[in-house]
Amino acid sequence: MIKPFKDILTVLEPQHVRKLPLILLAMLIGAGFEVVGLGLIIPVMEVMTNSSESKFVAIIYDLFPSISELSIVIIALSLFF
Repeated sequence: MIKPFKDILTVLEPQHVRKLPLILLAMLIGAGFEVVGLGLIIPVMEVMTNSSESKFVAIIYDLFPSISELSIVIIALSLFF
């Protein structure tokens, strides 16, 4: 199990081996953003299809009652597109 990793490290130059942890960290952060982005698809579709019954719009409307429901929908959609 360790041998393939050692083989990869022998092919890389020492400067690239030192940068490897940063590259792996950047990949993990990118994967996290990808998961969050995919997780936002359903709430956005909910706001687009039935904004009057949307739980997201209701929560924002409860927090900011002075903003109209239509404004909340427009702001939410503009954040995602």
